[in-house]
Amino acid sequence: MLSVLHVGTCGWHYDDWINVFYPAYLRSKKDKWLEYYSERFDTVEIDSTFYNFPTERTVSFWLGKISTIQKKGRTFTFSLKIPKNITHDYLLNGMLDTAIETTRKFEQKVVSKLHQNNCLSSVLIQLSPYFKSDKIDILEKYLSAIDHSKYDYTIEFRNTSWLGVDKNFKKDTLNLLSRYNIANCITDGPTSPNTTTSTANHAYIRFHGRNYDIWFKKEITPTDSRINRYDYLYSDEELKPWVDTIKKINSSSKETRIYFNNHPHGNAIKNAHSIKSMLELKTISLSSTFQPQLF
Repeated sequence: MLSVLHVGTCGWHYDDWINVFYPAYLRSKKDKWLEYYSERFDTVEIDSTFYNFPTERTVSFWLGKISTIQKKGRTFTFSLKIPKNITHDYLLNGMLDTAIETTRKFEQKVVSKLHQNNCLSSVLIQLSPYFKSDKIDILEKYLSAIDHSKYDYTIEFRNTSWLGVDKNFKKDTLNLLSRYNIANCITDGPTSPNTTTSTANHAYIRFHGRNYDIWFKKEITPTDSRINRYDYLYSDEELKPWVDTIKKINSSSKETRIYFNNHPHGNAIKNAHSIKSMLELKTISLSSTFQPQLF
C-alpha cells in the first residue's frame, strides 16, 4: 500500500507563536500566517470548528488561502473537528436526530467545500468524556447516517469504558469502527483511552502533552503564568519511541495524519518539526524564523 504521512499542529492562529515560529514582521499580518505555516507543514487541524460552526465567510477565507498555496505548487489539507454541540450535547443526551441533522449541515456547508477543493484531510469526532460505551447503539446509528464512505472520519474516545480488560477496545467497538471505516484517534497524553489499534484504512494521531498532574483540573486562563493543560514540550527521548509505532501504523494506512496539540509557546511547532526529522520527512529549519525582514 502506497501510504502518505502528514505532520502538523492543532491550530495555527496563536499570538504567542510570534518570534517563536512566526517572524516579528508578521505580527500585524495574521492573514499571512497560514501561508507561512504551509511552507513548513502540509496539514493543520482546525480546532475552532469544535467551538463554533464556521461562517460562509470563514470557509471562503480558508479556500482563498488554499488557492494561494496551491498556486505556489504546494499541497495543503485541513482536518476539521465536529462542533462540540453535536458530541457534547446532542449525542450525549440522546438527541440523535438533531445530531445527525447538524452533522449533515456541517458536511454540506463546510466539509464538502474543502473536499471539492482538494484540501480536506479528516473529520474528527471528539466524544465527550461522559459518553460511555453503554451508548454504543446511539453511536452506531449516528455513524451509519454520516457520509463515512466519502470522507475520512476519525473518533477520539475520552472514556475508558470503551476498553476491555486487555486495555484494548472491546470487540463490539472495534467491529463498529471497522464496519464504517472510522479511524480510532490514537493519542499521547492524559486523555483516555490510549491505544494504538488501527480500525480503518487511514490513521490519525494526536499529541496532547503529558501534564497528568493538571489535566483534569479546571482550565487555567491564558493570562495566567501556567497557560493551560496543553503547556508541555516533549523531549526527543519521549518522541523517539513513537517513530517505529508511527511507521507500523502507516504501513497499513493509505494516509496517516499526525497533529500536536501542545500549542502554548510554540511547543507544538517544535515537536512537529522534531517528529518530521525523526521520520525522515522533508523539513525547513526553524532557525530561519528568526531572520529579520529585509524589505
